[in-house]
Amino acid sequence: MNTTKTAKWLIVLNTGMAIAFLMWAVAVYTQRIDWFTPAEAGANKEVVGQIEKMQEQYKGLGEANNKAYSLWVINQSQVSDQEATRPLRRDFYRDQIEMVRTGKYKGQPVALPFQKFVEDPSTGLMKIDQPTGRPAIAYKGNEPLQSLATYAALIASTTEQIKKVKEDISKLIADLKIENDKIYDADGNGLRKLNKEQEDILNAARLEREYLGTSYANSLADTTLFSKRLEAMKARLMELSQLSRKSD
Repeated sequence: MNTTKTAKWLIVLNTGMAIAFLMWAVAVYTQRIDWFTPAEAGANKEVVGQIEKMQEQYKGLGEANNKAYSLWVINQSQVSDQEATRPLRRDFYRDQIEMVRTGKYKGQPVALPFQKFVEDPSTGLMKIDQPTGRPAIAYKGNEPLQSLATYAALIASTTEQIKKVKEDISKLIADLKIENDKIYDADGNGLRKLNKEQEDILNAARLEREYLGTSYANSLADTTLFSKRLEAMKARLMELSQLSRKSD
C-alpha cells in the first residue's frame, strides 16, 4: 500500500518536472540570443548576431574616437598658442582700459582713445599687434568718443557753470524782490501807491480840464454872440444918427 502511494507521488513529481523542463526549453528556444549571424539569414541579414552588432558598434566608436582625438590635438594646439599669448593679451587689454580712462597710452596722450578692435579670423580673438592708431569709435555716427577723464572734466566744468548760473539766478531773484518791495512794500507804500495817486491826480485834472473846456467853449460862444449883437447895435445907432441929421 505504501509502495503504491509512493509510486503515484513519484509519477506526479516526474510529470511536473517534465512539464517544467518543457516550459524552460520552450522559453530558452523562443528567447534565445543569436550570438552569431545565422547562415540562413540571407543577404538582407534580417537576423544579426550580437557579436556582429558589437563589432559594428566598436567600429563606430573607433571612428568617433579618431575624430575626437584629431579635434583634441587641434584644440590642444590652439589652447597652447592662446595660453602663450595670454600674458601679452592681459597687458594689451590693461593698457587699452587705461587709455580709455585717461586718454594716455603708456603715459603718452592719444588723440582718439576709443578705438575699434580688429578680429583675427584665424583665432576669433582680437589682434594685439596695434595698440594705437586703429579706427576711432564714433558717437552718433560722426563724433569720435573721448576719454573718460575728458568727459569727467567736461562734466565738472559744466557743473561749475550751472552753479554760477544758479548763483546769478538767485541774485536776480533777490534783486527782483528788492524792486518788488520798492513797487509795493508790506505797509502799502511804494511805487504802486505813488502811481495810483498820480493816476488819481491825472484823472481829476482830466475831468477838470473837460469841465473847464466846456465852460470856456460856452463863454466863447456867448462872447462871440454879444460881439455880433454889439456890432449890429452900433450899426443901427449910426443909421439912426444919420437919419436924425437928415431930418434936422
